[in-house]
Amino acid sequence: MAVCCDLGIGIQGSLLCPIYTPAIWKVCIFQRVQLFLWQLSKDKLLTRDNLAKRSHVDDMSCLFRSKNESIHHLFFYCCVASNILSIVVYIL
Repeated sequence: MAVCCDLGIGIQGSLLCPIYTPAIWKVCIFQRVQLFLWQLSKDKLLTRDNLAKRSHVDDMSCLFRSKNESIHHLFFYCCVASNILSIVVYIL
């Protein structure tokens, strides 16, 4: 199990462990990053599966693969997103 910073974000296999959300607001990072992490922890990012819950979405599949686009797919299984994330981590 990997733990990220002091946020209590744990990644176990392909599942996000519960996140202590008040810690997100105490970390000294950009506010938009805090908001993104909070939305991620609450499963509120606008992926196609979340959009389908709110309105009619014709195609729930990822743009690059035939799998349904969800937070777990986007951050753990999508090969294109993981390649982009690897590039960003390398640059930082």
